[in-house]
Amino acid sequence: MADVVVDGKEKRLLSLRAADANVRVLPSDVAAFLDAKPGLENVTVALQPPYEMTVEAQFAVAGFTLPRFARAKVRGRLVVSDGNLIMEIADLRVAGYPIGTIPAIVLEKLINPLVDLSALPAPSQVTSVQVTPDAVLLTASGRHTVTPIAIAPERPAR
Repeated sequence: MADVVVDGKEKRLLSLRAADANVRVLPSDVAAFLDAKPGLENVTVALQPPYEMTVEAQFAVAGFTLPRFARAKVRGRLVVSDGNLIMEIADLRVAGYPIGTIPAIVLEKLINPLVDLSALPAPSQVTSVQVTPDAVLLTASGRHTVTPIAIAPERPAR
């Protein structure tokens, strides 16, 4: 971090010239994140360097989980898009059979972004991604400046 200004009284960040971060995301973290999405249950994640991830899950429709034999397997590439980490789906199969493009597009909209750092006190953007067998490694950078608001002096009542 560089040039950090904090309002100690209000305990809030006023400005930050620059901040860089290295983030390590485990497959179990991604699985827990996806498992919390409506329509996905019993999610497992496997990583394949340098940029791929495979997700297996059971779909839940109208509150009912489809049987295990109808398990979905999704293979895709992890990429940085608009400062977020997303998964571009390359292959979607249910019960081992390929499924069309439209279900893949719907699933992409459901699961993405996988990482969005824009809501942090110092809004940040993912700048690069690398996949190892054990983790997704991200680099991110951010800046934050609060523009002071000028308050006009009160005018005397007439």
